This record gives sequence, structure tokens and C-alpha cells, in this order.
Amino acid sequence: MKIAIIGAGNMGGALARGLAQGSIIPTSDIYVSNPSFAKLDALKSAYPEINVTTNNCEAAVAADMVVLAVKPWKVVEVLDEIKPYMDYTRQVVASTKR
Repeated sequence: MKIAIIGAGNMGGALARGLAQGSIIPTSDIYVSNPSFAKLDALKSAYPEINVTTNNCEAAVAADMVVLAVKPWKVVEVLDEIKPYMDYTRQVVASTKR
């Protein structure tokens, strides 16, 4: 299963690190997008096989599950951005926010 995490802040970064350290999902099947290169570079440095991008759509289209780890007021904006690239017959979207 390929997982995309949109947002590499505290929650998204922790989720990416936890998945990369585990044995269930191969690190090469983890995609993380974030507007800031600094957080992506830190993840890539720690886990060279992780896939990083600043393009949310690029991350989402590659995944079976898309996790939104963005601020609550950004959720709708990100969903509107990735919606045209999603295939809801095979992809799942989850959010870290309630």
C-alpha cells in the first residue's frame, strides 16, 4: 500500500517517520508533500528512500491512501486541489483533524 502524507509539520512528519521506521509499509511507498523544502529535506536525509515533493497532486495520485496532515483551515483548500487527481474507487482519504 502506498501512502501519501500531505503536510510535513508536527503531525505529518511524525506519521511519516513512524511509518518509515516500521516494517508494514516500505519506506519507498511513502510520499510526503509540503510547501517547505526544509522539512522535506530533513525527512529525505533521515530516510533516503522516502518520496518527497512540494506538489500535493503528485503525492496524491501515486497513493492508495492520502492522509491530510494540514491545519484545519487548509483541509478544504487541499481537498479542492487534489480532487481532480483522485480515483475514489481505489483511493482512501483520511485526515488527522476532526
